[in-house]
Amino acid sequence: MADKGGLLSVLNNIKVDANELLEKLTKELKNIDERDTNAVVYNASQEDVEFYCYNDSDQLRWIPARNPRCPSGSITYLNKGLISWGPTIQVFVKTDSKPDKVGPFFVVRHSATIWDGRKFCTKENLENELKMAASKKTSEEVGVN
Repeated sequence: MADKGGLLSVLNNIKVDANELLEKLTKELKNIDERDTNAVVYNASQEDVEFYCYNDSDQLRWIPARNPRCPSGSITYLNKGLISWGPTIQVFVKTDSKPDKVGPFFVVRHSATIWDGRKFCTKENLENELKMAASKKTSEEVGVN
C-alpha cells in the first residue's frame, strides 16, 4: 500500500533525500550552543507554516516564546524562550488552509526535525517509516495482508 500523505510521499514530491536533509540539519545544530533551547526544522509540507513555540511546561500558552513563519521548502528555528526548562519545545502549528492551531507537538530541543504537514519527523521516525514501507512492499509481493 502507498504512503498516503506521509513524510515519504511529501519528500518524494519535492525531490529531497530525507537522510541527506537531516544530516545537513544536524550539522546546522553545531551553530547552536548545547545549552540553547533551539531546534532546527525543515518545512517539507506544501504550504507556509506558522509555528507557535512555548516552554514545554507552559499550560496557559498566552504568549509564544517564538512564532516563526516558515515557507514551504525552508528552514527555521523553534525556540522555547529565555526562561525555559525541560527537554522539549511545545509547538502548535497553523497554516492558511488550517487556521486553527494544531498541537501540541513536543520537539526535543537541540534537535533536527522535518515538518511533513501532519507531524514532526526525526531521523529515527524516518528510519522506522522506511522499514515499515519496505515491510509492506515485501508483504504485498508475497500476498500477505
